[in-house]
Amino acid sequence: MDLDCVNCSGTVYEMSNNTTLNSTLDDTDILERPFQVPVGILILLAILYGSISILAVLGNTLVIIVILKSKKMQSITNIFIANLALGDVLIGLFSIPFQFQAALLQRWVVPYFLCPVAPFVKNLTVCVSVFTLTIIAIDRYIAVMYPLKAGIKMKVATLVLVNIWLFGIISSVPNLVFFEVIEVPDPPFKDQTKPFCAHAYPSKLFMRVHVFYLFFIQYLLPLLVINLTYFRIVFKIWGTKTPGQHLEVVQETTRTRNRKKHRFVKADFVEEKQNYCLTIMTCSHSTSFSFNFAIRHSNGETVTDEGNV
Repeated sequence: MDLDCVNCSGTVYEMSNNTTLNSTLDDTDILERPFQVPVGILILLAILYGSISILAVLGNTLVIIVILKSKKMQSITNIFIANLALGDVLIGLFSIPFQFQAALLQRWVVPYFLCPVAPFVKNLTVCVSVFTLTIIAIDRYIAVMYPLKAGIKMKVATLVLVNIWLFGIISSVPNLVFFEVIEVPDPPFKDQTKPFCAHAYPSKLFMRVHVFYLFFIQYLLPLLVINLTYFRIVFKIWGTKTPGQHLEVVQETTRTRNRKKHRFVKADFVEEKQNYCLTIMTCSHSTSFSFNFAIRHSNGETVTDEGNV
């Protein structure tokens, strides 16, 4: 009887040890198992990112071709629109594909020399888009507020566009210089690292100054200028009397037609003003996020002096 109890106890103890050991091995296997994305989600994300990238490149390329081929389309505003399209083409080629692979794989798998190129092009295109939208707003402001004065001429517009690209390149140089591929710990594997594209600013102060600078030129200043110009345009048109409205000799049908046209122009400018403000906020969203991220994490372990993120 006692022997049976000893055997029973030993059996239970042995089974308990085996269960604990198997559980520990399973946990270790789970921890060491590499991060995998389900094939269905991978295919879906690849289709979405690929479609966005292809549509951005093809659609904006067609816009550029149409404007360049047709002389009737080569107005000042359309030239600025073509400049916006060129920036979107660069985003579709250099920004979207790299963001997709980095977000999905959590490592840098493309050639290392493209690490600084991707953020450089992304920041450059944001600058070009935002500055171009600001110039369009200023051009329309001059046309409405000073209709008797000549607007921006083609030579001036070309010079403005060249300066926009130069200013964008200068503002984006730190991304080209201080981004590099570094080795960061790979959590699923002990004593192993993985390549990761991250910034390596010389100091936290330099990083903060650069982030503040981008936040100002890509968001605050353009948003202020665009809001002021379009609000002035809206108030100017709203306060303008319809031609012929005060003359009794004008027929009622003419007055009604003019009023409808006047209301349409008002609504059109209000809608355009809102759309442009929304566009500039969207284009600068990444900069605003980077600004908030840097301010919140610059004192912690997320952003270090070496630039590991």
